[in-house]
Amino acid sequence: MGHKLGPPDRPLVGGKWKVWDPGNGAMWRIYHRDPRTPHALHRRTFGPISRFDPHRATSSGDRQEDPESRAATYLGADIATAGAEVFWDDSPGPDIPARVCPRHWAAQLRTTAPIRLLDLVAENGFDEIGALPELATGASDAREVTQEWGVAIYEDLEAPGIWYPGAHQLGDCLVLFDTAPPLQFVFDGGLPRDRAIQSPGMWRRFKSAYTRGHRRRVEPISSDECHRCQELGLPVLPVRADLHRP
Repeated sequence: MGHKLGPPDRPLVGGKWKVWDPGNGAMWRIYHRDPRTPHALHRRTFGPISRFDPHRATSSGDRQEDPESRAATYLGADIATAGAEVFWDDSPGPDIPARVCPRHWAAQLRTTAPIRLLDLVAENGFDEIGALPELATGASDAREVTQEWGVAIYEDLEAPGIWYPGAHQLGDCLVLFDTAPPLQFVFDGGLPRDRAIQSPGMWRRFKSAYTRGHRRRVEPISSDECHRCQELGLPVLPVRADLHRP
C-alpha cells in the first residue's frame, strides 16, 4: 500500500530552488473578477481556498481576509494549464464542460524582479522537504492538508512562492505569496493582455487551447449560473450575445 500525504513535519528545512526572472517567459492567470480579486495584479488575501494558500482560517475553520495580509496568486505556463487548474475542480470529468462566467478573465503576466521559488518540479523536489507528489497533484478534497504545507513553506522556508506541476496536465504552475515582487502585464498593441474569457478573441483562443488534444468542452454561462457570483451576491451579467452555447 502506498504512502499518503500527511501534515508537514515542522519546521521544514531544505528544498530545491528555481529562479523566475523578467527574462523568462510570461505566465497566465485565470481569475474570477470580483471584490476579492478585482484585477489581475491583485494578490488575493481572502482564504484559504486553493491548494497552497498560506492564509490563516478562523478558529472554526472558516475563510477570512487574512489578518496578516497573507496572499496567494496562481499562474500557469500557458492558458490551457491555467484553465485546467481553475475549472477542473468545478468540472471533474470529460463529459462536464468548463463553465466560464462573464467574470472569468485571463491575463498574461511576468515578474518585475527575480523570484527564488521552491522548486517541486525538480527531481526529488518533493522528497527534499519530506512531501509526496500528492502535494501538487492530489485531489481537491485534501486541501486542508496541502494548505498546511503552504503555511509551512511560507513560514519555515520563507519562500516567496512555489514552482509545481499542475494537478491535471502536469504543466508548470506557480503560486506567488505576498512576499514575492509584484507582477506586470504583458502588453499587446499597447494594451495589457487582460481580457474577459467570454470576449470574442479570447474565447476562441481559450476554447482552442483548453480542448486541443483533450476530452474537454467549454460552455459560456451567465453569472446567475456561477457559484462564485452567487456566493458574493453580484449583479447578473448575461452570456455575451455573440457567443453560442454548445
